[in-house]
Amino acid sequence: MTHGGRLICKGLFAGSIALIIFLVSLELLMRLGGFAYTQYQEWSNPTLQLGDKKEIRIVTLGESTTADGLMDGFASAWPQLLEDQLNRSAMGFHFKVHNLARGGASTSYLVKNFLEQISLLKPHIVISMMGVNDNQSLNYLHQEGWRSLRIVQLYFWLKSPRRPPPLKEIKINADTADILRGKIEIFFIKTPIEKVEFEAPLLLTELNNKYPGNEWFNLFTLAETFKDKLISFGDSNKAPDPYLNTNMRLVSQWLREAHDYNPHNGKILFSLLQVSAWLKDYKGLEDRILKSINAGVVIEPNLLIKLSKIPREHRTRLQFLFDEAGASIGTDKTNLFEVTRNSYLTLAKELKSRGIVYMAMQYPTASLNVLENIFSRDVEIPISSYCTQMEKNDSPVQRHPAYKNIYLISNENFKDPEVISNPKDFYLDMFAEHCGGHFGHTTAKGSARIANTAAQFILQNWSSIKEKF
Repeated sequence: MTHGGRLICKGLFAGSIALIIFLVSLELLMRLGGFAYTQYQEWSNPTLQLGDKKEIRIVTLGESTTADGLMDGFASAWPQLLEDQLNRSAMGFHFKVHNLARGGASTSYLVKNFLEQISLLKPHIVISMMGVNDNQSLNYLHQEGWRSLRIVQLYFWLKSPRRPPPLKEIKINADTADILRGKIEIFFIKTPIEKVEFEAPLLLTELNNKYPGNEWFNLFTLAETFKDKLISFGDSNKAPDPYLNTNMRLVSQWLREAHDYNPHNGKILFSLLQVSAWLKDYKGLEDRILKSINAGVVIEPNLLIKLSKIPREHRTRLQFLFDEAGASIGTDKTNLFEVTRNSYLTLAKELKSRGIVYMAMQYPTASLNVLENIFSRDVEIPISSYCTQMEKNDSPVQRHPAYKNIYLISNENFKDPEVISNPKDFYLDMFAEHCGGHFGHTTAKGSARIANTAAQFILQNWSSIKEKF
């Protein structure tokens, strides 16, 4: 090797060492900064002393069945009703419920999102009702090895495309929205399904002329109402027949037109993804998703789950969304029940290490035994998802000693005779639909029943619960 070659090699070696030292220093600096911030959060949110009558903080985790009340918005969500009921119990403490539920979220997202905030919220009790959306292996708990390095996460953040400022959101007056929904609902009551394709354009022309500027809302509401009449969410995995396929293409057309008017609306995008997956029609879909992102749509967990179901060849420019969220997609051989179980166990172990009381609550009407088996010593992992197992009533096996302090709350009282004395009206009374099979999104009355069950459980077990703080 020549003298010049040796100098080059020495320079490259010295540069490599300097780069490694810089990266290690940056990693340490970012970790120290995170540690300092966490310590500040810990200091600013002191531990409850039961004698000083400070608030008792409860965190609730779940999906859309916990995130909101379908009939009356957040005010009728069961976590809010639980807080109200506990504070009326005259126990001498002020209860504060922080609802971290997210519609459409998987358990791995819910656990990841909560653990990122646990030092800030510092709860004394955590109540979860989750697992129904684990129908796709979208894993958020994979930040291990080199992916856990702060500099690697910084790299993915810098690599993500910079987005323009969001467009001004197109909104509709609430009173106008109610009028339009009513007119569209009446249209579907009077119009046979086979005539919808021919008479819907006349309705749209009438509504657009009478209420200008709301074209996107009319198209979206028309599409959503027709879609709901065509298919029950409980049968969403059933292969469509040709007639249903034809009508779904009409729904897809309306959604695409609505998206053209209002790409800023995440609900339109979600429904479009849902219908596109149903029809396996992905033409132009990637461009529409990017258009919505540039318009300011935030990719929530429910949207990311829908995106993960699109074949990879139709979302090649969207991988940065999964990188940003810290998510990976499992293979077809991934056991979905195991995904759910791992999320539960990850949460349980973290709460136990911090001395936080954990209450795992089962969905309305579902068997508590399935939830019991998640924390068992020798559980037999089924092939199907947690959601499909909930209607089974297998005998529970012995609880693993590491999880013996977990409280399990049953909502099987939804099946009490006095509740379902008139099965015909059961879903109209307690549930708005049956997206979860035997259960669905609760009405205000159904949410109140869940809240009452959780409140009574806490009150009845308070003497043992407070000893764990």
